[in-house]
Amino acid sequence: MRDHAITKLGNNHIVSKLLVEDHDWIKEIIDLRNEDEHPHTDKPFVRGFALRVLADGDWSIDPPRFFNEAPVLNRLKVYSDNLLTFSEKTIAHSLENFFPPIVEVVDIPESKRNPKNPVRYTLGLKSQHHNFK
Repeated sequence: MRDHAITKLGNNHIVSKLLVEDHDWIKEIIDLRNEDEHPHTDKPFVRGFALRVLADGDWSIDPPRFFNEAPVLNRLKVYSDNLLTFSEKTIAHSLENFFPPIVEVVDIPESKRNPKNPVRYTLGLKSQHHNFK
């Protein structure tokens, strides 16, 4: 998909850049799905909490981890945010291919968004410098 986007849209198109920049976490999700559907590591897909007593008598708690040792809670937080942001950016900027050549999708800086209606994107003219107030 990444290679197709680069061929079709070019290296400098935002969708191509997103696919290149986000490759690692997307691949990790694909690896998790593949291990779940077609196990090949002989490890449990997810292992639960592990408790152990340390030499000084204190306890150590290891949180749940995926088969690849990635911490479950951390990855779910990262994937949740990344998937939403990635999908939003990819869809918005892919639509540019259907606009007149002078029109582009403009990302409104977070600090300039209306908290009551935090719209992330607007349309603008490519030749203009966009100044959000």
